[in-house]
Amino acid sequence: MTTPTPTFTRTFTWADPAESIRAGREMAGIDFLRAMVNGDLAQCSYQATMDYDLVEVAAGRVVFEGRPGDYLNNPLGTVHGGYYAG
Repeated sequence: MTTPTPTFTRTFTWADPAESIRAGREMAGIDFLRAMVNGDLAQCSYQATMDYDLVEVAAGRVVFEGRPGDYLNNPLGTVHGGYYAG
């Protein structure tokens, strides 16, 4: 008799990107990112998918903080390198 493989579910939400798309066409890049950090604009849906946040923006510097989880593992059980490269 074999033991069934456990399965997991992950659910997340994100904001409608329409306002951010409009703002991104009109704002300087650094101002656009700062608006995301201070909550005036929603962060992008990819950030919800990958579970990381934009936390700091300055000239020449952008900082993200992430929470890697099992759903980001490669077949060897470690976090996929693409997560860190992204």
